Amino acid sequence: VEINVAKALLTLRFSTAQRERMRELLDKNNCGTITPAEHAEMEDYRRVGGFVDLLQAKARLTLKQASEPTA
Repeated sequence: VEINVAKALLTLRFSTAQRERMRELLDKNNCGTITPAEHAEMEDYRRVGGFVDLLQAKARLTLKQASEPTA
């Protein structure tokens, strides 16, 4: 079961619409035209992305350990 969960975690991605929205928010931030609400939304994406990165790193480690021969 752990291996299936790890594999599923590695498939998690932001949708195309979400990636487009993140790009829009980043562009506004870089231009200095982002609103406080948009800035909060951008930070939410950043936090979720960081959390997914952490989960995927742990998933890769789980898969690596599962593929190593036991001594």
